Amino acid sequence: MLNKNQRGFTLIELLVVISIIGFLASLVLVALNSARAKSRDAKRVGDIRQIISGLELYFNDCTSYPSSVVTGITLGAAGQSLSGGSGTNCGTNLGGGGANGGFGTTAGSPIYIAQTPTSPIPADSTCAAASTSTAFGTGTNGNSYLYVGASTTGISTNYNLRFCIGGQVGNLAPLGHMATATGIQ
Repeated sequence: MLNKNQRGFTLIELLVVISIIGFLASLVLVALNSARAKSRDAKRVGDIRQIISGLELYFNDCTSYPSSVVTGITLGAAGQSLSGGSGTNCGTNLGGGGANGGFGTTAGSPIYIAQTPTSPIPADSTCAAASTSTAFGTGTNGNSYLYVGASTTGISTNYNLRFCIGGQVGNLAPLGHMATATGIQ
């Protein structure tokens, strides 16, 4: 026995409900992508602060920052660490690490950063284009972290740690930035 007063949803009502659900889902996805981008930028700034802390510990022991080749050292390679060196060699690593200390895959002692951090991927559009940005300086590297010592042979009294962020983080605007012994610019 069928009740003639009983009614289901019409096709129009179903389509309206489905379209509203689709619209709400698209809003959630846009918000999620924005949160992911902000998370990547926060990680980049956190990584830079971690590297700065390691460099300051290194400086306290070696009275120098690690030297680097002219083009700099791209950080984040597998097995790459920041470690101290021995005696007068401390700080003259030129990207080799080991007995001379500094950044390298052969760790000396003590170890300040066991594994140098890698910039998160995917690169934001501003970071992918950072290699052509004049604000990022010479020897740019897009989405990577690039360390350039003030000296290519021996004692470095300063350094440039170059990085890029895709959006505003605190008082840092999007695009390339440099961290030095005096802070992040």
